[in-house]
Amino acid sequence: MRLLLAESTSGGHRRVDWWGISWLSAGLFAVMLAVGQLNTWGVADPRTTLLALTGLGLLIVFGVVERRVPQPLLDIGLLVHPSVLLGNVAAFLVGFAAFSVFVLVPQYAQTPRSVGFGFTSDATQVGLLMMPGCIVMVLAGPLSARLGGRAGDKIPMAMGSTLIAVGMLFLAHDRATLMALFAPTALVLFGLGLSFASTANLIVDHAPAGATGEATGVNAVVRAMGNALGVQTTAAVVSAGAGDAPYATAFLLCAFAAVAATVTAALVPKGPLPPR
Repeated sequence: MRLLLAESTSGGHRRVDWWGISWLSAGLFAVMLAVGQLNTWGVADPRTTLLALTGLGLLIVFGVVERRVPQPLLDIGLLVHPSVLLGNVAAFLVGFAAFSVFVLVPQYAQTPRSVGFGFTSDATQVGLLMMPGCIVMVLAGPLSARLGGRAGDKIPMAMGSTLIAVGMLFLAHDRATLMALFAPTALVLFGLGLSFASTANLIVDHAPAGATGEATGVNAVVRAMGNALGVQTTAAVVSAGAGDAPYATAFLLCAFAAVAATVTAALVPKGPLPPR
């Protein structure tokens, strides 16, 4: 790559912000460890609370420090601007809402009928159940690009999160047969494809040209955190109860997050930020 690509002449040379890297890495590690252990330790466990609060505290310190160094790792002023901030919040909520379907639906389908719900499905049946949704999710990407090019990227993002909410509501309402899971799951994954294909473009559209790298990098981290937190939270909801009802609660929680993502995406201001 070094032989094929010329060095960029924009921005000059910058020093590595080692302190910023340290604070950010430690904060994200603590938060994600707490999220990863949520289903094992439980929400009320002191270890979960301590790790989460420690991580959030380190991230706050990171934000304060970054505003004071001459060459920060991340431009905090850019990240808290309404256009970028709301785009990242919407991406977080979409990840929280949609990725749980990859855990909840297979787990529900594979639950033995002898416990009063579920379909005793094997891995092949679950794969066939999920496959159409994964196909339409891939096809949603080009469609999202076309819609975004014509109407702005927040439109496919809002449309996708709305479809996720509708699919989750159907899953919360009817799980009587294996086929009842089929169409809502595909709808959720199609909405996920629409939304996630547009999130990076939404950030790029609103970030100055010289800051697209850090803006999209933060967006990727935010999406991953939303995915992880959504999966762990819904798994904790299901594990905390007994029978079929906790699944309905988990799907409703995802639907609520998707509705919040739709509202957030709709609030993203139009037009790019001025150069910084």
